[in-house]
Amino acid sequence: MLIGPTALLAPARDAHDLRRVSRRDLGETLRRPGTWRMAREHWRASLIELRNAVRPSCTITEVARMVPALAGTKARPGPAGIRAQALSRSGKLVDDFVLHRTEHAVHIRNAPSPAATSSLALAQLITDHLDEPPT
Repeated sequence: MLIGPTALLAPARDAHDLRRVSRRDLGETLRRPGTWRMAREHWRASLIELRNAVRPSCTITEVARMVPALAGTKARPGPAGIRAQALSRSGKLVDDFVLHRTEHAVHIRNAPSPAATSSLALAQLITDHLDEPPT
């Protein structure tokens, strides 16, 4: 059984493992003002997520609050996925698609729901952007 997903700021754009650290990627993230604003607002949740990522038994303790039958179950880390998430300068997660039109393309700069990337509604949103002038 897989339990999750959880969310954690990754130390690299391609970090499927917390030991994979990219000084460049991490530096870029830490230089953004939104990162620090989000960290100030959600520091407790961040520490809990980090603890759960490092100690799977803590994840089980958290999950058992919702599904008591899982209390005491042994756990091991499962596969990690990576999903980019846009963060505003104010430190809020961007919960909608962000599209940017250039001369020859429409760029999807934020896709908060990977499942929605195959939806007809998103296809319509992208084709609507084709009518807009490039920026």
